[in-house]
Amino acid sequence: MARPKEEIRADMQKRLGALSKAVFSQKGTEAAARLWTRDEWKTYASVLLFLSTEYEISTQSLLELAFIDRKQVFAPRIDGAQLCFYRVPSPRGPWTEGTPGIREPPREVPLAMEHFPALVVTPGLAFDRHGRRLGRGKGFYDRFLAGLDAGVLSGAPAAGGPAENRPGYFVCGMCLEIQLVDEVPAESRDRPVNGILTEKRFLLCG
Repeated sequence: MARPKEEIRADMQKRLGALSKAVFSQKGTEAAARLWTRDEWKTYASVLLFLSTEYEISTQSLLELAFIDRKQVFAPRIDGAQLCFYRVPSPRGPWTEGTPGIREPPREVPLAMEHFPALVVTPGLAFDRHGRRLGRGKGFYDRFLAGLDAGVLSGAPAAGGPAENRPGYFVCGMCLEIQLVDEVPAESRDRPVNGILTEKRFLLCG
């Protein structure tokens, strides 16, 4: 039987809080190098990438590789209950600060349907090998991905109807190897990821 979500969250927060900043940076570099060689990276011209906090695997190396490969990179801002993505101008920002400790891109070039298909790299506190993801309980990514499946982006319906405008995308969870667990409890609204990237491996999920 899966452990309760709050128990897994508390355990992961304790584990991550005991690690040094250097660990998050080094493991992020190793994970980025692993993804860089894969078709899941090479296929997409657009990357939706979270900007890591100090207790998340660092996405800085992946961000820099995306610019080297001339990809269009978008990062999230929190607008009310919605996760809205905007183009990242450079690997070094400039950034604004949303929720304390969370960097956000400038509100200049919003993500549009024309930027799809895209690789969506998501954070999480824990993942299991079936692609089930445990976030921080706010549901931002679940709502964003459900919107994409319905042909909706940033709260605005796509012209022509959902079926004709559902964009193509691949969801990749990114975390440390220690954040993989046997089972993440899931509800109907929880959106699984298609793959999981750690410093040690890339897992395709069914």
